Amino acid sequence: MGYGRIKWGRRHERAHRLAYQLHHGIELPQERRVTKSSVVVLHTCDNRACCNPAHLWLGTLLDNNLDCALKGRGNNARGDKHGANTHPERVKRGSSLGHAKLTEYDVLVIRDRLKAGERHIDIALSYGLRRQTVSDINERRTWKHV
Repeated sequence: MGYGRIKWGRRHERAHRLAYQLHHGIELPQERRVTKSSVVVLHTCDNRACCNPAHLWLGTLLDNNLDCALKGRGNNARGDKHGANTHPERVKRGSSLGHAKLTEYDVLVIRDRLKAGERHIDIALSYGLRRQTVSDINERRTWKHV
């Protein structure tokens, strides 16, 4: 869910900024471009739609980035902590992708044909693939889940 917006007078304002201004009786500067030193309204609850003044505080963009990092909300998950590894059922793979030319069964057949000694180029031509694609399947650079 994103930030709530509200029309206030002649301008559209983010709802949490307006809630902060009305509650504290101050006018926040309107900036077209946000920089590291820009004044922004931050949420202690990390809920973008929240407009509760008790959950809002003023800071800079740098403060917001530090808050994000300290709470572990940054999109910096790597390795075993990455979403594709922690929740593999949420990631579309293989034939569930709309543009896939092969099925999981095709991949198993390709690997079996390679084990039997058939040439990469012959397999590629039979499936309408590039030779490199067959090599990637064999080396498990692609279709790792099969």
